Amino acid sequence: MTDRAKCWAVIPAAGIGTRMQATLPKQYLRIAGHTLLEHALAPFLQTSSITAVMLALHPQDEHFKDLTITGAKVKTTVGGETRAQSVFNALQA
Repeated sequence: MTDRAKCWAVIPAAGIGTRMQATLPKQYLRIAGHTLLEHALAPFLQTSSITAVMLALHPQDEHFKDLTITGAKVKTTVGGETRAQSVFNALQA
């Protein structure tokens, strides 16, 4: 039996959609019945080669808890002021 390397996905989702001027951050807008974040997560959750997915969320995110995303594969951390900082935070978590 061989040990497979652990492969994690990082999704920076800490934006608030200021430029878009929407009522919700764009990751929570719905297309075809699901949020953009749910669409982004789906392929990673469906493959066995991904150990886990680390989501970097805005510190005051109030929408993620309302999603029906469950399972041990999904982890969250606090995002940063920039996308780069959010990715860095996710890698450090």
